[in-house]
Amino acid sequence: MTVRERLAENLRNILAQRHMTIDALAEESGVRKATIINWLYIRHSPTLEPLYDVANALGMTIDELVKEKK
Repeated sequence: MTVRERLAENLRNILAQRHMTIDALAEESGVRKATIINWLYIRHSPTLEPLYDVANALGMTIDELVKEKK
């Protein structure tokens, strides 16, 4: 599984577990909704700053956001 695929899977799981919408995450992180959607559908690779902003809004590190779940 690629990093992009892990990010998409982990982000979907986190949003579901927290009953959080993409809109809410975009608002909290300051990252455009379209950017987050592109990550979820593996259309684009994330750049560091928006990825950091999303991880920070979720109370996580980038590593936690993209690591493989065992």
